[in-house]
Amino acid sequence: MTKTLGEKITELRKDSKLTQEQIANYLEINRVSLANIENDKRILKKGDKLLLQIANLFEVDEDELLDGTKKEEYKKIKEDDDHKKFKNLILYILTKCGQKPNIGKTVLNKLLYFSDFNYYENKWENISNQDYIKLPRGPVPKDIDDVLTQMEDDKQIEKLETEFKGYKQIRFIPNIRYDLSVFNGLEIEIIDNVIEKLSNMNAKQVSDYSHNDMPYISTKNIGDKIPYQLAHMRSGEYISKSENND
Repeated sequence: MTKTLGEKITELRKDSKLTQEQIANYLEINRVSLANIENDKRILKKGDKLLLQIANLFEVDEDELLDGTKKEEYKKIKEDDDHKKFKNLILYILTKCGQKPNIGKTVLNKLLYFSDFNYYENKWENISNQDYIKLPRGPVPKDIDDVLTQMEDDKQIEKLETEFKGYKQIRFIPNIRYDLSVFNGLEIEIIDNVIEKLSNMNAKQVSDYSHNDMPYISTKNIGDKIPYQLAHMRSGEYISKSENND
């Protein structure tokens, strides 16, 4: 488990057989202030004079102390981010059902696809402004890998490599809360319906299900972009019409 900055400082102090009072005197602060730092009640950031003094005292690098701290490390999605809504859609889905053991990357891709195409079927526009590509395991958002990497780098999500029923699985855990204000009521309704209907499927089940959706079937070649307009050719259980679509 990753240690916080306070835990690291406490460990270094104890290893050096120094008391809080001795360290506080060296830093020219009182013992209570040091205790607050060690208990992570006072957060030190890169460039802070106290952090540099502590690093020098224990002969460690400032970045080494900060690496892995749990506070002040997550970056919010910027207002001018081209993928702002797509990232919030990912966060929304992960928050609502990402804790389920079957929700790996394959299932996430399909939940994103059906959210976008179901909304397009109702409103002639998508939610995330993403194109989707026809791949052997079903539809995949064109920019998904780049976007997930950006979100990992900004600590908005955490990537885990696990196993599910004997198969390797890539999972993502949200570190920040989605911004609900970027969605309208119908978008939330449709996303929630997709989660309710499909989020209990495993990767094979949801992939097989997506293979029978008309937009996927009607797109000729692997690697081709799936036209959103094909959502209006759906039939049977794939039709997604909301009662609130006026």
